[in-house]
Amino acid sequence: MILDTLNHHSSYASVHPACEAAFTWIKSCPIDRPDGRYEIDGERVFALVQSYPTTTAIEKQFEAHRRYLDIHTLLVGTEIIPYAPIARLAPATDYDSTKDFQLYLDAAASTPLRLETGDFALFLPQDGHKPGCHEHETRSVRKIVIKIQF
Repeated sequence: MILDTLNHHSSYASVHPACEAAFTWIKSCPIDRPDGRYEIDGERVFALVQSYPTTTAIEKQFEAHRRYLDIHTLLVGTEIIPYAPIARLAPATDYDSTKDFQLYLDAAASTPLRLETGDFALFLPQDGHKPGCHEHETRSVRKIVIKIQF
């Protein structure tokens, strides 16, 4: 898991060869781009632009992916993403290979990551994360999630 600002994105180019293309796409994305899926390099690298209200962490479950790493970037708003290694999480569902998605039960302890406009969090397959949460009150966020085949 990596948490930083977009100003330092070049420090993470070595994480995966597609990271530079992903960050270039993020930095060129207009704030008013419609929600939806955008291909950057076919199924290997794509972006999901999303708008939604945040909710309490109790209403969400940890998730993780086996084939893709995620880069979460906020275009607008503030979001809390609790993080815990999946080695410390118990599965809540079976792995769905079609959606590359598995849900996990809450951890005994997790680390809340605070993302604001211009921040990003990079999650590897071993990183459980619970996006879309807030600290005290519901907030509207616009966000990009880049999926990079790992």
